[in-house]
Amino acid sequence: MGEPSCPTRRRPGRWGAVAAAGAAAVLAAAPVAVASFAEGATAQATLATDTLQPPSGLTAGVCLLGSVTLSWTATPSTWADGYEVRWSTTSGGPYTAGSKTSATTSTVVSGLSLLTTYYFVVRAYDGNWRSANSNQVTVSCV
Repeated sequence: MGEPSCPTRRRPGRWGAVAAAGAAAVLAAAPVAVASFAEGATAQATLATDTLQPPSGLTAGVCLLGSVTLSWTATPSTWADGYEVRWSTTSGGPYTAGSKTSATTSTVVSGLSLLTTYYFVVRAYDGNWRSANSNQVTVSCV
């Protein structure tokens, strides 16, 4: 069996057009120094981690026939678009990005290999921003 998978759903972001319009107004109003792409990406990642809170209370059901249900408590950041399920076969990661879910707080992950232990975390996202990881849960498919 290959990599685990779960259903993918995404709501359109609400802030993209507002941010773009605001940026255009600032650029039109005065000359501005523009940071390099690498600096901008680093700043965006830092800002996102600091402001987008992770979900909490991640739990996992029993792995049956290569599928498991994951559930968590929603992030307190109410503007998050949804959640990204991440997994690893090593405790503590590095984690492989799984699929994204909408604002629902549970998903079924399928395609898990029998006799394998998986470690899952979930993080909130908003556009390209990501929160820190939730607590890690262990799933053993026997």
